[in-house]
Amino acid sequence: MEKSNNHFMGFEEEQYFLQNWIDKNIATPVLIDPMWDYGAYYEVIEEEILSILDDFEFYVLYIERNIDGGVWNVFLIGHNSTEWVQFCWENEQKVALGKPLLRDNWDKRICNFRFSGDIVVDTGKNIVLDATSVYLFMTCHDGVKRFVVYHPNFSRIDRKSDNRYILKIRKIVKNLKRDYQRIQKTQKRET
Repeated sequence: MEKSNNHFMGFEEEQYFLQNWIDKNIATPVLIDPMWDYGAYYEVIEEEILSILDDFEFYVLYIERNIDGGVWNVFLIGHNSTEWVQFCWENEQKVALGKPLLRDNWDKRICNFRFSGDIVVDTGKNIVLDATSVYLFMTCHDGVKRFVVYHPNFSRIDRKSDNRYILKIRKIVKNLKRDYQRIQKTQKRET
């Protein structure tokens, strides 16, 4: 697969790409956990993810990271030509989840909004120590849209539910839509 910013490029490349964008475009400093670290575990997951992305017509890749809390969770859901398929890794372990129960138009409902630009960073209203950083990569309008959310609100989501990551993705997107004007003010305006 040709590496380009229209596709998910892998953990290290995406970290570099996003950090450069944040440094140039966010008006105030932000504390965001890196999405990955060096190690065989990361490479195995990355290789598995990159090998299947081309099979999906639509996908969302969710990466949840909290260095202080030792959390590194990865969730991938995609739709091939016939069904929804999902993969999940939690703290170095592959996790089996039940078959996702989604509406036929879930991907359209999630993607049915447009932000100016292909990268959206939400640092929240306040700096919270020991908060979680979440990275979302979503195929949207013939390219990958990148979302970085610091300290997402996951209240009332059952941590043991097989649909926990789908619910988290839906909640993040809903909050991004609601808070978009505040998010725009955080980002520098081109003069």
